[in-house]
Amino acid sequence: MIHRLLFSLAFAAAAGVGAREQPPRPIDVTEAQRTGSEVTVYADGRALVRERFEILLQGGTSRIVFRHLPRKLDPDSILLSGEGIETLGITYDRHLLTPRRLLQAHVGDLVRILRIDPATGEEISQAAEILSATDGLVVRIGDRIVTDPQGQLVYSRVPDDLHRRPVLEVLVRGTGGSRPHAVDLVYLTRGLLRWHMEYSARLHPDGTRLDLTGWAVVDNDGPHDFGPVALALVAGRVNDAESSPPPRGARALAAAAPPPPERLGGAYRIYRFDRPWRITPHSTRRRPLIAPRPVRVTRRYVFSGGAHGYTTRIDHAPARQHALVRVDFPNTAEAGLGVPLPAGRVHVYEQAGGGSIRLLGVGRLSNVPEGGEVQLRLGRAFDVWAERRQTDYRVEEAPVPRRRQYTSRHEVRLHNALDTPVTAWVEEPLPGQWTITGENTPHERLDAARVRWSVEIPARGERLLTYTVRVLQ
Repeated sequence: MIHRLLFSLAFAAAAGVGAREQPPRPIDVTEAQRTGSEVTVYADGRALVRERFEILLQGGTSRIVFRHLPRKLDPDSILLSGEGIETLGITYDRHLLTPRRLLQAHVGDLVRILRIDPATGEEISQAAEILSATDGLVVRIGDRIVTDPQGQLVYSRVPDDLHRRPVLEVLVRGTGGSRPHAVDLVYLTRGLLRWHMEYSARLHPDGTRLDLTGWAVVDNDGPHDFGPVALALVAGRVNDAESSPPPRGARALAAAAPPPPERLGGAYRIYRFDRPWRITPHSTRRRPLIAPRPVRVTRRYVFSGGAHGYTTRIDHAPARQHALVRVDFPNTAEAGLGVPLPAGRVHVYEQAGGGSIRLLGVGRLSNVPEGGEVQLRLGRAFDVWAERRQTDYRVEEAPVPRRRQYTSRHEVRLHNALDTPVTAWVEEPLPGQWTITGENTPHERLDAARVRWSVEIPARGERLLTYTVRVLQ
């Protein structure tokens, strides 16, 4: 009776083990199953990738395996969704195949060591057992223990837990029996895809107009092939606790069809393209984002001083300063623009005689919304310069609560060697509580610490600007 009871209990336990649900077999998803891709690229080195796959799932629990993902994927950002699918768990295995990991995985195993006999030039192969790979290499060759042997290690296999790329496994539960499911995989990459703006501007010889074109440039710094994607670019910088180094591109291609910008979240601008982009490994691709537009501009010659010259005696000879050449224009429809301008470099060229093109300088603009002002710094003029000199300086005791009263007189001699007259801006930062007590040209107050004089300089001529400043400190 007791033996029969024990047999019944053992049979029941065996039946329970047999009835227990077996681990689901993996379903390997290939790039051939991808039916579409969308990529949104941010200027800070991040990209939001959405890939859609057609996957045949059985009813119940399934284990979906992705082996083609980029190495710089952010595992905390992974989302998988689809109609009739419930995600039960996500495992991201980034135990990649490297020489050190391959060596450590073969501790206790036999490998081959290949080396060349220096006397005969023949290849010698020896069997060796790896004893340790913790701090250097220790092997057993025959009855000898050898450390760091010379030669090349040859392995016969790659362990299953080492991967050429990160492996993503998603445990899901499907409904509706065995049928194909449309599955969306969403993730962020960091430091892999990046986009930025590059502008080219052709300045007319009279300096009053330029033709501006904006190009969107997308860099893929990694070996991952995103294939043809529906691309969106976000202008503006989203908050992030981490920062990624900017990647570098390798080759460039061009295409057409600039898209109109949209607003994103009330804070950013997003650009979408009608035609797919082909984002291949280690590539740089560009497309026009702002079609060529004629813009009315003003060329300026700017001289900037320093605040130290108003509370210090300057005894040295007049200093020569060449004017900063700047091109200014408002981002308005009246001027020919009136579109959002993402931050980027601007290469400014001039159409010279005979159809030749010359580079005038490379400026940079920040994000400029409609109605904003653009100021492009091109370089230092050769034929427009100034000589500054302090002609008088006095220091007196100041009324309480000030300690000193400084009075200094200055002259700025402005020179123009061009065949046309120019307008020069002399901009000065002034310290403390200041007052201009005398001047031969009216000034304009820019803010609490800056003033500007606008001076017309005749062709091949000069003008003298004089002013006196009193500073209380």
